[in-house]
Amino acid sequence: MHMRIQKSTESDKFILGQFSSPFNSIPQMIKHYSSNQLPIRGAEHMCLLQPVIAQLL
Repeated sequence: MHMRIQKSTESDKFILGQFSSPFNSIPQMIKHYSSNQLPIRGAEHMCLLQPVIAQLL
């Protein structure tokens, strides 16, 4: 499963997919979702392991 990290134009914070809470930094987001479930219906059992840069996708 791939999820895109986006920077919100309104708050200048980062979000994962469309429905995550906003984060001040990408490392903060990765730390949070490494120990908490991802905000995706049907993938409640998944956690973030490591990021992949967009050029590799």
